[in-house]
Amino acid sequence: ALCAWVLLGPYGILRSPDPRGMMQARYGTCPFAEAREVGRVLGERSRPGDRIAVLGSEPEIYFHARRRSATGYVYMYPLTEGLRYAARMQAEMIAEIEAARPAYVVFVQEVTTWNLSPASDLTVLRWGADYVARHYRRIGVVDLFSGGSRYVWGPEAESYAPRSPYSIHVYERRPEPPAAGG
Repeated sequence: ALCAWVLLGPYGILRSPDPRGMMQARYGTCPFAEAREVGRVLGERSRPGDRIAVLGSEPEIYFHARRRSATGYVYMYPLTEGLRYAARMQAEMIAEIEAARPAYVVFVQEVTTWNLSPASDLTVLRWGADYVARHYRRIGVVDLFSGGSRYVWGPEAESYAPRSPYSIHVYERRPEPPAAGG
């Protein structure tokens, strides 16, 4: 009976003909398959020494991009769960990212990636929105739907408005303005 449930049950292996369909049936909008594609694109666009930052709990993006993280914090859960040291960990993560000046930032807007509760400290979310607005331009958006996803890359991504409340936003660092001469 257990074997039959694993194979044929609501999230069973044989319910979906492909791994992507099985993951979507089991995890809904959790972006496992999409993280792979985002990582692939970042790996193609970036140089081997470039750092990236993922504001979300998708460390597989670093693996698929073959790039190092700009911070030691690769999961957001401990930063937003109302833990005793959450504020300190958020401050450390922010400082690490600002010091590393990553070539790319990925911002994941999906309910399971942040594990938010009414007690969550939202400092890192507010900082992230401000940080990317000041230093980055959006080059990609993945609209996450329970039945599939829509990928938008390039100039169209800059003004694209996601249709789903869940999405992944990929940002590329803008060139720094020249220093003022004196």
